[in-house]
Amino acid sequence: MCGQGFKARTVRTGKVKLTGSDKDLRPFHDQVEVLKYDVIICPTCGYTALSRFFEFVTTRQAKNIKSAISVYFIARTEQKEIYTYDEALERYRMALANAIVKKTKASKKAYLYEDGMVITQ
Repeated sequence: MCGQGFKARTVRTGKVKLTGSDKDLRPFHDQVEVLKYDVIICPTCGYTALSRFFEFVTTRQAKNIKSAISVYFIARTEQKEIYTYDEALERYRMALANAIVKKTKASKKAYLYEDGMVITQ
């Protein structure tokens, strides 16, 4: 959104082995909790979204994010290799806040909320 390039930690789908799923069809993978790495945050402006929904924003959405989120966001650099559950939950909360400001569809907001709740369990 801000035009700054950055690197984000994500899990490649072909690099982890699927070991099963629960009754809600949430997948379980070998050696890593994929949900902890599903949210991407721009370290400069605070724009946050799920990796599969990380998209360009309209001018109006960008204005809303700049006035409601970027103003309060403290720029940071990510140095950790492994996210804790608390950090992952913070990232989901940030993504949900961005989705609300962008006026995203309710289905995408529900998806963020559901995944965030799974992280807390």
